[in-house]
Amino acid sequence: MNNQNLPAVKPSNSSSQNTNTELCSNIIRNLKFHLGKIKFAACFENPVPYFNGVSQSDMNKYVRGYSFHVHDTGFDINADSNGKDFVFDYYISRVGFYLIRDFTNERKQQLFPRFLSFNNFKCSYDTRNNSLELRIPKLDGDISIEVIWSVMFATKILTEAFLHEQNKNMSVGVKTNKEKKKSKLPRMLLRLDFLMMKLKLPSNIDLAIELDSLSVTNTTAEFRSFRVYAVNPHSTEYWSPMLIFTHGNVKYSNYGNAEPIDISFSSSRLEIPFEYVFYQTFDNARAFHKAINQIKLMFKNILFIDPNDKNFSIPIIPPSKVDKPPKIPKLRIRSKLFKFCMHDDPFEVQFTKCLLMGTVEQKIRLAKLAAFEKYREKIERKLEERYTSSKFENGRAKVPEYYKLNRNGEKQTTTTVLENDKRTQLKTDKRSHLVNEISENVDDEYDNYLKDYHQYVEIPKSRVLSNLSESWILRVINSRNSSSMKDNENSSDPRVRKEFLDKYPVMVTGDVPPLFSLSIKDLELNLDQPSFGLDKYPDFLYGVGGQIPKDTEYGILLPVHLDLYSSSVEIQLKDYPLPILAFGGGQHDKYDAIRITGDLVIAEQMYTPDEMRYNFVPFVSQYNDIHQTDNLYAFHVSRTMTNVKFISKLNTHVKSKRPAVISWASAIQPALTCMMNSFDVLSKPPIDRSPSIGFWDKIPLLFHTKWTFDCENGIDLFIKAGSSPYDYLGEAAGFLFRWSENAVLKINSTGKPEEFLRIESGKFEIDIPSFHLSSTADILLFQSEARDLYSVLKTLIKLSSKPVIWNLGFSFERNLDTKTTRHPGFAPRTKAFKPHYLVRLKNPITFKDEKDKKTHDSYSGWRSDYIHMAVTVQSKGGTYTHNSAHLTPLTFSRFFRWWNTFHESLGLPIKGGNLFSNKELISCKMKSPKFGQHLFSISYQIDLSAVKLAHIYRHAVDLRANSKVSFTGLKCLIDKLLVDIHQSKRGRVVLDKNMMEMGQALSLRMTKGILDFEGTDLRIVNSEFNETSPAGMLAKEIGLQNNESSDASFDDVSSISYSTVSQDSCFNEWYDHNDFIELDSPTVYEEIPKWKAIKMAHTPRFYYVRDLGNSSFEYPFDEVQMHTHACQIDKRNFSQEPTKIADTRIAQIRQLLDIKRSILEKEPKSKSIQLQINQLEEKLAKILQLKGNFKEGVFPRFKDLDKKDTEDAAERELSRCISSASSYVAKSIATTGTISPIHPSTYKNRFIIYNIEAVWDTRTKNLFLNYIDRVTDRRSLVFSLSHKAVKLAEDLSTKLEMDKQNMPEGEGYESELQSSTVLIEHFDQMLHDISMIEDGRAEDTYLMKFIYPQFRVSGTDNACLLAMANQIVARNVEIELAGYSAGYVDTDVPIESRWGLTVSELNLYVLERQKALKNEYQIYSPSDNIWPPSLPFEMYYSSENMKDATVIWNLTCGMLVNNPNELHIGYVAGQDNNALKENIRVAAPMVRLRANSKQYAAILDCALSLIKYQKTESQKLKQIVKKLVKFSDIGDLNQVARYIENLQQEIRQLERCKEIMRISDEDSYRKNNTAVNVELERDFLHLNALAGYLQEIKSVRYNDSYDMRQLLLTAFNVEVQLLTDDGKPFLDLIAVDSFYSTMQRPDGASQNQVCIFDFVAKDNHPAAKYKTVISRLETGEKPLCFVDWSLLPPVGGITIMQKRTIDFAPIRLQIDYRLAKEIYQFVFPNSCVKVKSAAIISSSSDDEGAVDDLFETMSTETEDSDSSTDVLSTSSSMTSGRTSNSSLIGSGKVHRSLGKILNRSSVRSTSSASVNMKKPLKENSKAVAKDNFRTDDNYAEMERRSNLYMLGNVIMINPMKLSFTFKGKGALRLINVSNMILDIPKIEFGNTLISNEEFLALLRVKILKIALKNVPRFIQSKFKSDDDDSHNKIQSEVAAASLNPDTLIDDSKMSSGSAGNSRTTSAKSRFLDPDLLEPNVERLKKIRSRHSVSRGSYHSTL
Repeated sequence: MNNQNLPAVKPSNSSSQNTNTELCSNIIRNLKFHLGKIKFAACFENPVPYFNGVSQSDMNKYVRGYSFHVHDTGFDINADSNGKDFVFDYYISRVGFYLIRDFTNERKQQLFPRFLSFNNFKCSYDTRNNSLELRIPKLDGDISIEVIWSVMFATKILTEAFLHEQNKNMSVGVKTNKEKKKSKLPRMLLRLDFLMMKLKLPSNIDLAIELDSLSVTNTTAEFRSFRVYAVNPHSTEYWSPMLIFTHGNVKYSNYGNAEPIDISFSSSRLEIPFEYVFYQTFDNARAFHKAINQIKLMFKNILFIDPNDKNFSIPIIPPSKVDKPPKIPKLRIRSKLFKFCMHDDPFEVQFTKCLLMGTVEQKIRLAKLAAFEKYREKIERKLEERYTSSKFENGRAKVPEYYKLNRNGEKQTTTTVLENDKRTQLKTDKRSHLVNEISENVDDEYDNYLKDYHQYVEIPKSRVLSNLSESWILRVINSRNSSSMKDNENSSDPRVRKEFLDKYPVMVTGDVPPLFSLSIKDLELNLDQPSFGLDKYPDFLYGVGGQIPKDTEYGILLPVHLDLYSSSVEIQLKDYPLPILAFGGGQHDKYDAIRITGDLVIAEQMYTPDEMRYNFVPFVSQYNDIHQTDNLYAFHVSRTMTNVKFISKLNTHVKSKRPAVISWASAIQPALTCMMNSFDVLSKPPIDRSPSIGFWDKIPLLFHTKWTFDCENGIDLFIKAGSSPYDYLGEAAGFLFRWSENAVLKINSTGKPEEFLRIESGKFEIDIPSFHLSSTADILLFQSEARDLYSVLKTLIKLSSKPVIWNLGFSFERNLDTKTTRHPGFAPRTKAFKPHYLVRLKNPITFKDEKDKKTHDSYSGWRSDYIHMAVTVQSKGGTYTHNSAHLTPLTFSRFFRWWNTFHESLGLPIKGGNLFSNKELISCKMKSPKFGQHLFSISYQIDLSAVKLAHIYRHAVDLRANSKVSFTGLKCLIDKLLVDIHQSKRGRVVLDKNMMEMGQALSLRMTKGILDFEGTDLRIVNSEFNETSPAGMLAKEIGLQNNESSDASFDDVSSISYSTVSQDSCFNEWYDHNDFIELDSPTVYEEIPKWKAIKMAHTPRFYYVRDLGNSSFEYPFDEVQMHTHACQIDKRNFSQEPTKIADTRIAQIRQLLDIKRSILEKEPKSKSIQLQINQLEEKLAKILQLKGNFKEGVFPRFKDLDKKDTEDAAERELSRCISSASSYVAKSIATTGTISPIHPSTYKNRFIIYNIEAVWDTRTKNLFLNYIDRVTDRRSLVFSLSHKAVKLAEDLSTKLEMDKQNMPEGEGYESELQSSTVLIEHFDQMLHDISMIEDGRAEDTYLMKFIYPQFRVSGTDNACLLAMANQIVARNVEIELAGYSAGYVDTDVPIESRWGLTVSELNLYVLERQKALKNEYQIYSPSDNIWPPSLPFEMYYSSENMKDATVIWNLTCGMLVNNPNELHIGYVAGQDNNALKENIRVAAPMVRLRANSKQYAAILDCALSLIKYQKTESQKLKQIVKKLVKFSDIGDLNQVARYIENLQQEIRQLERCKEIMRISDEDSYRKNNTAVNVELERDFLHLNALAGYLQEIKSVRYNDSYDMRQLLLTAFNVEVQLLTDDGKPFLDLIAVDSFYSTMQRPDGASQNQVCIFDFVAKDNHPAAKYKTVISRLETGEKPLCFVDWSLLPPVGGITIMQKRTIDFAPIRLQIDYRLAKEIYQFVFPNSCVKVKSAAIISSSSDDEGAVDDLFETMSTETEDSDSSTDVLSTSSSMTSGRTSNSSLIGSGKVHRSLGKILNRSSVRSTSSASVNMKKPLKENSKAVAKDNFRTDDNYAEMERRSNLYMLGNVIMINPMKLSFTFKGKGALRLINVSNMILDIPKIEFGNTLISNEEFLALLRVKILKIALKNVPRFIQSKFKSDDDDSHNKIQSEVAAASLNPDTLIDDSKMSSGSAGNSRTTSAKSRFLDPDLLEPNVERLKKIRSRHSVSRGSYHSTL
């Protein structure tokens, strides 16, 4: 015996013991005893004859008990030589315990079942060290409740009989020694080498237990493994491991002291086999335990029961009651690995693995087959070139007509030819000798062809197919080997012994990953008494547990304090790369990387009688009563249905080197559903028949937790995209939400549902991750953890204004009447709920009748019917921090792909069919409520400060060699940003024909919301890096020259540009390197680029209001949403914003006044300072007056504001202009009147912009157009890469070109003017007019209102144009059918969409730089020394200060756009499509313009500088495509469709290859990235050209007449006053009733009209000879000028003029030399002539040669501009630089139109390019480019001719009369005439192809002939005297009434005469413009309920 490992124990000092030992040792030195066999049986009949009045004779006849057999047993005693100590050894060779169930029958058959056995038992006791050692090599058992009953029954009878006999002996005088001396426990060692036991639980639940190498001492216990096995549910003869502990060690030596009990394991796992119903095992284990207690009670005093007592019974043991919480010992549990997992379906796992491997293999297989197809095509072309005598079809040679037959009469194949080896056979047909010779040659050639084809095609094909099969087999084998190796490496558990496997065959999962697993590494769990103290547990439960009453009684109460340490916690789903939840796990993390500490209470309230349930447990196998009657052989065990609650307050601190990881994706949703269904096996199905409650009600019913997570390294939330949970490449990576810098996550920290989840951090980012998993093979073979293999590709959004707070809150409601049948919104609701501790369940057996059973609801008063959710984000702190968003086109593309993933998920039931049904699973029995059905509102709130928004496009500077990488986009800086949006369910009850309710149509809609931008500054950003772009590399490759002006944009010194060394504050504020990172090339350029940010717009306040109006609900949800978060909708008082703007301006004025007054005190005699003070005081008074109007929501018009003078000088000058009104306009002006101030706005979406300052100059224009061009290119590329491009080509190939309908004739000028008159006078009625639409209704949708906007336009640095208006309002109205409603689903189809735009009192100023800097305009603003300046809003009313700069005065106009719905029109029969065209109407009652020559030059300069711009390369390419469609025919487009598909597939492959290289091999990526980018750039250019070609064909040739657009421009009064340089007017021009009308089709056909009803020109010079220069000669109803022309679709690019008619009324023209000179000097000043107008002056010359030069110059410029499209050569050269695509083009596999788009050369040149592929790429490209330039010249010539010539069918100028008077000076007196009447006859041209130059020449000839005919009249007019204007009464006959421009101003928003009047009521109640207010909030009816509490106090967790 080995006792070396036993600790030393001191010998006993008992004197009596020493004496006895000495005596024995002196007598006996050695004693041995041996017994061969012992048999013992204890079996009895049941002595109880009756139980509960029922005779037990049937069951009592069985003799029950047990027996045991002992073989070879004995002991050996050896004493020491000194006789004091001895050693006692006891041994047993074999022991067996047997169950006796029926002794009489079983004894005959010897069938006693063995339930326990062990062999070689040894026991040794040594008195020297007081040690006892027990050793059992093997213990085998089979325990059941019947074994327990039989053993306890027989044992109880034996013990009671022995005690009864002992008591009798004591009664007769037998004395026993009552003194018991306490002896010290011996030092014990128990060794159990192996134990295996089968445990049979009630309900036929079997478990197998394995215990290996158990060693127990007085202080420790150790074992190698402990396993519990369950019967496999799918193969009942096998066992599956369920509970596993390995290398266990228990230390309890210091128990009772401060040290805890230490329990440690190497690994501990709980594994649930697939579809194993675990709750049955747990429930029956509890029943087994309670049944043993019940048996103890039954056998108590069993021998002393009266046999005549028929009513004898045993009560059921009720559940216990806890009087006080138990005091648990200190306990420490450690495990290197703890794992809980639920196994998955092995078949599904293998199927998934095959699918993933097949996906990888299929891509490789397709690539191999594609390579072989290219090889085969190449061989077939060579064979076709070699065997010229054979005929080929589809690459194969056709069989010759007289080809020889083999012996069987069948045509020979390749195989037979090779076998016969050219042996020939005779044919049966008769042929001549010559024919035989020819056929033999053909046959020989065909035989050779077959042999070559077999050798070079068929044999390689068989090799390829063989390789495909071998590759798949090897891939499967490698996958299996790697899985087995991985399983062997990870398996560290001790092996199961063979004897156990022989008895209990084990089935393990192997390499099948679990469905769900929870893994904790380096676990250390410390349990102790709670920190709040055992006596104060009621206070803890009241505070944390939802106000549980302190006097509550409990059936279970276990308070404990836990302290958990771990290095890693991970929750994994299947074998997906990302875990669902993970903490820690860093490379250098220690055991304390994660710490969870806090108090936990597990409590169950004391049961009620209705909550009792019972488990029936039969004790013996003979029991067969179907009524399950209780007796001594079977009994009901009491259980409870009371909810067990978990109340805790925990804190988690994570100091790992890795951030915490949370992942979710719609792709894993099926697995999550399957996992949740599998959890049903863990808990028993509810016995209560009440309807199920949702998880949002169940969790707060059972769990009351306050949990805080403190993560030092942040939290990462991954939400991936895509439909595959294994794909993390490219777009499938999704987005990463990252909280960093001490992120703290709080769950229910305050106990309020509105603050359920709260995350606080120092920084938050939304990133795009890049996972380093190149393919699914990485996942299958290596199982890499994706969370360790990712990096941030780009940061999209960054919030760094500390603290960054995210909050997720909920609010719950229920119906006040729980049994109501009313629909949501029409039933009263309440927020008062029943407390959770009053929710008690009810056993169905306790119901009295079926009615109560059906109607009872245990959760009544607790079940919530309405859920309201709120998400808020806040980042407002910090002075030097900001929040930013860095957006690019690819990020938007990835976002939409990611967002669509949530909608593409079908959400189908998982394993819901009969094949997968499991009657034991809860999910198959009852369904829980759906969260989405009860979610009635969602609120979103974002509150940020200092926000930077950027949207940047990356592109090449130009398409030239070595062009640099450039970025262009918009960037916005916002001081404060608030977003508060409410979504709630809207709808209505659907009724049938009988007005019966059919159901509801409810859906979440955006009902209320605001977006508030404070201090918005918008700039356009452009940067250029010193990095060659892929386009530049491609251009260099194909030989395009470098563009010398590529850097010209950065040479503009006047722009806001910064160099690489600039440290300007503006640079630091606006520049961010993250803006210039794009996803496809995430290279971060280290150097600072050439960079500039040019200001575009600025507004102090811009907000958006969403308001759907009040719902149809009787009880709306608006007010509930207001309380789910700190709602700002009703707190943002937008009505005060105008007043705030006025206060800001008042503060500026007062600050300036203080400065000026302090200066005046120092210089009291300064008149200039005093003048400035007076001006500032006047401004201040005016602003104060305006502020009073602003309070009422009124922005007064200029004439409504009180002025000191009734009329200023500017108005007096303008009033002298003749004001003529149309005779077609009614004098009465319709007004809409006033609207009640309390009436809300009817527009659902309102955009309000205050004081926007927009800047537009040459730099802004160029960059903005470049930005728009990038947007267009991106949209085109997205279309080109989609299937829509292929579908378009296929549709166009089968679509017939539609017959072009004739253009409808234009309406007469009278109707056009009348319609415009109605538009002006009744603009709002026209916008909402539904009189022509039956059952139509108008829905106000969008409103955009600009208040005091100003737009600055500058062409040079010396002057600028500034436009400022009172208001600009844009409205959108949708016309729908009245039968349709928003409550119905899928029925909202608008009939028509209408847009209305009104400009109210716009003034246009021409500001001069010098005057502005000298403050001559009296601006007095902080920016008055900045050029160009910005005008404060009060300058709109300061006409006296701006009178010299005013060009356009008080312009009011309106525009109405009607867009019919094509989908609706297409399905309405009988509609006239011609009448349903898009219609645009623009009307202005009065246009007044006044300008001098400088102002005119400034306007002209700005206009020319803005019109002129240089075309980009993409625009040039589009122009080429248009030329191609214009000048070519359309062929077969199916080839184009196939080529587009090939390009799309190649682009996707290149992008995926690029992504794989980037994440797997950095060296290969750096080496090949440039080549891939160049190839992608080439493919993109090809694809865009083809897609543009198809779109142009569709728009030009395949559109019907519906696509017509009509535009009507009307101006009833146009007054132009020309001034001299000193400001004196010299000419007034007045036009009455002018309009321009056009109807156009995309194919170029149009119908046009121009009309000027009346026109007057007046000479205002004091010495004017003729006051009236131009006027009517005669009165009449005919317009003064009317031009009508119609164009047909061009043919070959040449315009076809169908008809042009020009009509003039009799005109009087009177002019003298002075006026003509002044006009000429006004139009062509010297500055303008020098800078801009050389061509215009030359065109005004009378010299015929100058006109020719002008046309020649124009044609040359046109040719240069149109032919300077170097992208032509680029496109063509790209095809020569490709291998695959060039071969397709050259071989004729692509339609010739592609060659025209890409090459624009003949097929010959393309073919030659493909043949000479061996030449260097650059030489070949240049050669093709030269050929293409010749074609370019042809296209340029065709384009020049199409622009120069037109085909005129009819061009007619009707007869007219002209009265001409001229007064010359000097030599010009010779041509003086007076009232010379010219009768111009009809001039007509027809059916001629003519250019503009030729037309002018012919017209000049016609006019010359007419002049020669009127020579006599010319001579006669020389003798007439000059008349003044006294006889001209035509002018006075023009009506003086004019249209009122005020009718376009929305008077409904202001009351007349409100300006300047004081109000006594509050501004809020009298705010007259509801469009500017926040959404109207519906208030919920107050509902109070007694004896109820708010759910917020206890609904603590979800």
